[in-house]
Amino acid sequence: ITNQLHNASSWWIRYLTIRPPASFHVRGNRPTLRMWTDAAGFSRILAAIIVVETVEGQKWFWTRMTMPSVIWDQLLDRHDDQIGFQEFLAVVMGYQTFGVHDALLLSFIDNDGVLKAIIKGSARHHEVNLGIGRMWLDMATQSIALFAARVESKANVADGPSREDLSFIERVNAIFVPPMLPSWAWNLWKWPM
Repeated sequence: ITNQLHNASSWWIRYLTIRPPASFHVRGNRPTLRMWTDAAGFSRILAAIIVVETVEGQKWFWTRMTMPSVIWDQLLDRHDDQIGFQEFLAVVMGYQTFGVHDALLLSFIDNDGVLKAIIKGSARHHEVNLGIGRMWLDMATQSIALFAARVESKANVADGPSREDLSFIERVNAIFVPPMLPSWAWNLWKWPM
């Protein structure tokens, strides 16, 4: 049995152990959350913004972090500031930090490669590929119906916080939430999950 087949089998065993529901109903009491994420390559800053509709109106929350060295040091050398992995990890940081569960999550992403990889469920780069498998397991265990969509960089409200510009955050009175990552992000190569 090859390593790839072993890893794929391990993923399916984990998925079937979770036993997520076969279908999600997007109507009803499930909140619809809108989230924007971004990463700034060289500085390694990840940012996420989410808006929640309440009876009082919209409430905005934001988070930001510099990618921890312990994660950065696990990445394979690509000579491209690992922008694909950083953009992907910003999405993960967003749903983890904001405690998203039992919701329809509209995730706005300005990186075409990451958007396509999330929708497809796999990526060319090994680290992103491993992360996407784990992200979809998170979606199943947290009962998140994810809809990922493209946003132009100039329209991405998370672009500012990833580049030290907090003008939008201040305008909407967004509340800062300390960033969090799932445990699997700290040891990407650990297998089985």
